[in-house]
Amino acid sequence: MCHPVVKIAVAAAIAASASAGALAQDAREVLAPKGKLRVGAYLGSPLSMVRDSKTGEIHGLSIDLGKELAKRLDVPFEQVSYQRIADVLAGMKAGDVDFTVSNATPARAVDVNFSQTLISLELGYLVPADSRSRQFQTLTSLAFGSALPKEAPRKAQFRRSCQGLPWCRCRT
Repeated sequence: MCHPVVKIAVAAAIAASASAGALAQDAREVLAPKGKLRVGAYLGSPLSMVRDSKTGEIHGLSIDLGKELAKRLDVPFEQVSYQRIADVLAGMKAGDVDFTVSNATPARAVDVNFSQTLISLELGYLVPADSRSRQFQTLTSLAFGSALPKEAPRKAQFRRSCQGLPWCRCRT
């Protein structure tokens, strides 16, 4: 005869595994409604997708997290490639993309939902190793220009911190 505590433990384990299975099914239906996880990415950003110049292998945060999420959901991974992040988000809005990695902005939040912050990146400035500029303050005294994506969410912040520097707009 089985002890009542053992019966309760077995019943709890059975209920928990059934519940976990239901939760996993719910997650699949929400995150991969077409039965596969369609991950939107664009070439050129390590947060999205880059190609290794030696091996040709594609990786990046969106791709790598998407593959792992698909594995955990037990659904196939499908990469959906775009030219730029605005196109990825348009694909998401149209229902063609299930997952991507992007910075959260109020404008983007109108069309897509964001999770909690996964990664927080500090803004910085890159200069060549042999540059005469070792501090930001010296940039304004040098013949220096900068490219800023047309749709950069922090465009105003960059412009305020870099007053006096020439800017050109580029498409991302």
